[in-house]
Amino acid sequence: SVFGIPCPPSKLFSSAPRGQALLVSESMAEAAPGCRSSECTDLVPFSLSSPFTDHLRLPERTLSLRGCEFRIEQGWEADGRGGTTLGFGASVYPAAIVLADFLLQLGPRRLRRRNVLELGCGVGLSAIAAARAGAARVLATDGDAKAVELCKRNSARHLEGLHSDRGAPTWRVGKLEARQLLWGDHSATEEATAEMGGVDVVIGADIAACPYAAALEALARTISQLLGSTPISGPEAERSWASATAAVAGLLGSLEDAGAPRPACAELMLLAYKRRGGETEQEFFRALERLGVRVAATATDEEIHPDFRVSDGASGLPGERVKLLVLTRARPA
Repeated sequence: SVFGIPCPPSKLFSSAPRGQALLVSESMAEAAPGCRSSECTDLVPFSLSSPFTDHLRLPERTLSLRGCEFRIEQGWEADGRGGTTLGFGASVYPAAIVLADFLLQLGPRRLRRRNVLELGCGVGLSAIAAARAGAARVLATDGDAKAVELCKRNSARHLEGLHSDRGAPTWRVGKLEARQLLWGDHSATEEATAEMGGVDVVIGADIAACPYAAALEALARTISQLLGSTPISGPEAERSWASATAAVAGLLGSLEDAGAPRPACAELMLLAYKRRGGETEQEFFRALERLGVRVAATATDEEIHPDFRVSDGASGLPGERVKLLVLTRARPA
């Protein structure tokens, strides 16, 4: 039983609010890594990274982040591509939760009057979070048509009541727009940013991943284009920050500066990704470096959602380790 209420031993409360308990069956407990049945209790704390639920296959994901509630429609299919043509963009992945949570941490103090563009938006969680965190305009982009449609539906659900224009090439609900954009398409990227009136912040979650290995060079070029970077050589005059929040504050300036003319290029990119290591990940960062993009800061453990920190999640369950970087253009000495 849970709190004195009889429950079948196989019942799983996968959407329990944070701080409440999660009931697992004996078979689930036995399957938990490093957990012998004699050592396990019937109750474990709820965690967004719980290994007892296949979150990607749920038709809908319910999340509570920084006091904001999200109900995100997912479109997983067992087709070897996770439900989208380009692959694995139809579900909410841990990196998107970490990015959304960090955007909400920044809030209006840093994002008000700022234009945000997302690369590889998938179902739209991070873009919606940026809009709810106070961004002036948000452009959610993805190369996959199904992902863009999922993003549109989720945006309408969360930003209902605001102006919508479904007839326009770039679909829009209030201040959030969604459109298809392929990495490496210089002219389409230029057109998109011009229509927004410029971009201040670029965001992306789990886009530097193995399924997209063939497109990572194109992704690096698009990031470089948005940040206004140029290939560099020799020593650089680089400033780094002790935390992601400090880097955002330093690169974007204070709210009082936000009325100044918008720069021609974005000041920074927030990139969240599940730490996998391997040659694909390393080559992506080498490509960014060649194109004049550098890491200005790495989010501290305290800036990462507790369930996805480098150490195991707050629940004590095996965590999905996610890293968040602040990227900006390198400045030659």
